[in-house]
Formats: sequence, structure tokens, C-alpha cells
Amino acid sequence: MKRWVIRGIVFLVVLPVLLSSVPIKINPIPEFYNTVFMVIGIFYSIGYSIALGFDYSKIENENYFSQIRSEVRSVSKSFTKSLIVALIVYTATIIFNSAYSDEILRYNIFSQKSFFKFSPNLFFAVILVYILCFLVYNFFSLQKLKDKLDDKIRKEHYQ
Repeated sequence: MKRWVIRGIVFLVVLPVLLSSVPIKINPIPEFYNTVFMVIGIFYSIGYSIALGFDYSKIENENYFSQIRSEVRSVSKSFTKSLIVALIVYTATIIFNSAYSDEILRYNIFSQKSFFKFSPNLFFAVILVYILCFLVYNFFSLQKLKDKLDDKIRKEHYQ
């Protein structure tokens, strides 16, 4: 999971700069942000309810119970943190786009003649898409954890 976060940070820094630096003007429309944020909200509610729905009653091994519960809490916390970051980014996007409604802003990073540019709109879009991918990753983590739990319960039950 830590590798995923480190890769994400690099992704969140490098990709917007590269996209802003290409000669094509890329500027996501407001509906893009609305749609991605809505999908993030749906993913959050479904993922969190899956995490809350874990059945611990069949786990007899106390150590395994603690381990599974800790992993489910960790995933639940990451869902919540992702939603909070998405909410902050979405709010910043709305404020930023209302202040600069029709402009495509690109800032030179190193100097006036620098090839590398930075676009806040692309930065916000990349963050929201990254959060969406991270939530999908957490869904897979929950599924893997549920399969692991089912296998362990079955193994304990039939021995």
C-alpha cells in the first residue's frame, strides 16, 4: 500500500506537468469534475458498506480475528481519507473555476521560457482520477481480504 501511495505522489506531480506542457490545450469541462466526484461518492458508500458488512462471528482464532479486523479498519480509513481529499479537491476546483471561468491557465515552472508548465485544472483532474483508481484498488483489497477470511473459516470449520 505504501508503494501505491509513493507511486501516486509521483504520478500526481509528473502527469499534470507533462499534460500541461504539451502544445494541445487540455482543459477538463466542469461536468468532468462533477461526474468523477459523484462516482467517487458512490464508490465510497458502497466500499464503506462492504467494509461494515464483514461478518466476524465465525472467526474462532483470536489472533486472526484481530488481524482481519485491523485490515478492514485500515481499508475503511483509506476510503474515508480518499473521500475527504476528493471533497477538498472538488471544492477547490469549483472555487478555482468560478474565479477563472473561461481561461486556460498554464504557469511556467522554472522560468518564463521553460518548456515545463503547470495547469491547476489538470492537476485537480488528475487528483480526482487518482482517487477513483485508489478506491478501485481498495475494492480489490477488500475482495482479497474477504476471500482470505472465507478460506480461513472454511479451513477451521472442516478440520
